[in-house]
Amino acid sequence: MSISKKTALVTGCSDGGLGAAMVKALHDNNYYVFATVRNPSKAQTSRELKNVEILELDVSSKDSIARCAEKVKYRTSTLNMLINNAGCDFHTPILDTDIEKAKACFDVNFWSVIVVTQAFADLIIQCQGVIVNCSSVLWNIPTLWAGTYYFTLIYLLSFTCNMIIILLWVAQDDSTS
Repeated sequence: MSISKKTALVTGCSDGGLGAAMVKALHDNNYYVFATVRNPSKAQTSRELKNVEILELDVSSKDSIARCAEKVKYRTSTLNMLINNAGCDFHTPILDTDIEKAKACFDVNFWSVIVVTQAFADLIIQCQGVIVNCSSVLWNIPTLWAGTYYFTLIYLLSFTCNMIIILLWVAQDDSTS
């Protein structure tokens, strides 16, 4: 089945969260939405909406990302909007940080955003779509208890700035072809 509406994919769409609210807003603005969540049973409010497709996605798993991208690419050849919303909190003073937990936080809040973006970049570029990386104002407010979380936000901001340059370059290159 071909999708004739604008399309969006949102990560981290569990009921009651920001992702679920974004799915509803996109739905209300006539988008076909791929709402992704680790556990599809936790996306009941999105499931009730027409033109919203719930997909299982664990952003910390390359295999899960690849499966999700394959399903989306089977359904559409373009993606007008990718919203990287999935994330985790990790608030511990840096000197007390469990390094394995810190690495897991980096995997979700930073590395997964890159892998998800890579998986859908061709669909975004195809229609000069938009990538939204959800973050927090805490990247600019260093605190005693949020060391690792703070660092993931700074890295995410840097990645986002770099993606702006890359996508502008791609758009300019496409317009001269």
